[in-house]
Amino acid sequence: MSYEIHSYQDCIDAMMTCRNPKDGKPIHGKNIRLFRNNDDFHLVVYQKHFATITPDNTITFVMDSERLYHTVATNMTYVMARFLPLHLLRVGPGRYRIGDFRRYARTKDAPEYYQGIKFDLKDGVCLNPRPDKHTLVNRDARREWLKTLREYRKGVLTRLKLGVRGNPSGNYYFTATELAQWMRSNEYPDQLFIYICRYSSNMEYDALADEFEKMIGDYRDNLRTLFGVFNA
Repeated sequence: MSYEIHSYQDCIDAMMTCRNPKDGKPIHGKNIRLFRNNDDFHLVVYQKHFATITPDNTITFVMDSERLYHTVATNMTYVMARFLPLHLLRVGPGRYRIGDFRRYARTKDAPEYYQGIKFDLKDGVCLNPRPDKHTLVNRDARREWLKTLREYRKGVLTRLKLGVRGNPSGNYYFTATELAQWMRSNEYPDQLFIYICRYSSNMEYDALADEFEKMIGDYRDNLRTLFGVFNA
């Protein structure tokens, strides 16, 4: 059973039927739950704090873009509109737009998701829209990012040619923040190559090189943000 949350009062009504408030109220399936936190309500998705709803009928999305992309975004693009008056739509690697798309003549007119974006739950109006970060490019930072990427790509591909593969049983998870630090400091840790090998179609150099390029594409938007490209 799903509960539609279109106001702060809807949160109160949903929690009144909650058997165990400590475990939260399931809103859509068992992995999307509502928790009361003093006067606010927290929307928790797969055990991660996704959004906060306050008594003024405001919903604030507190999950940062990187965590959204790597954790709940795929699921939320399909189901979020079933319990909130808002849709989440992927528009590029690591990029999402959010809003009531009936309000916009074109998808690109809807605001881009960012940590802290707020909406009025009752009418779906974004309360703090800001320009797309891609329109605010710091040219000096962009040049530095492209130079670092070229040098790091060369380092990775050289190591792949030499047979570096990493321990297949080792850890392969890392964040864009960690990857950006490795690129800045010219580090090539095992987990980077474990990741490439894990997702590559085979262990031949060409396939591994393709997988590396795909990985960079997946992380590119967050990496450019971390390098200050969009902080003009």
